[in-house]
Amino acid sequence: MPCYEVNLISVDLKVADHDMLLDAIKALGLKYRVIGDSIEVDTPAGQLTISNGTAQFSNSSVQQWVNKIKQAYSFKTVEKVSKKYKFTLTTKGENKIVLRRY
Repeated sequence: MPCYEVNLISVDLKVADHDMLLDAIKALGLKYRVIGDSIEVDTPAGQLTISNGTAQFSNSSVQQWVNKIKQAYSFKTVEKVSKKYKFTLTTKGENKIVLRRY
C-alpha cells in the first residue's frame, strides 16, 4: 500500500438515544469530544468518529472498540428499561444479565 493511501472503514452504529451513547462511552472509560452532530472517541487503538449513525475509523483494530461501545450501549438500554419498569438487574458475567420483578 502506498504511503499516501488511507483506508477508511465505516460501521453502522444507529442509536436512538444520543445521551445514552455518551454514557456508554463514559462507562468504558474512553475520552470523547462532541463536535456538532459528531462524536470523536479516543480509544487505545486509535480515534473513531461517530456521525449520522456511522462509526468511521482508519485503523482496523478500532473495530473491537466499536463492538464494545455497541455492547455498552445495549447494557445501558436494558438498565434504563429495567429501572423504568421496576425490575432488578443482576449482572451474571460478560453479556449475561438477569432481570427479576417481585
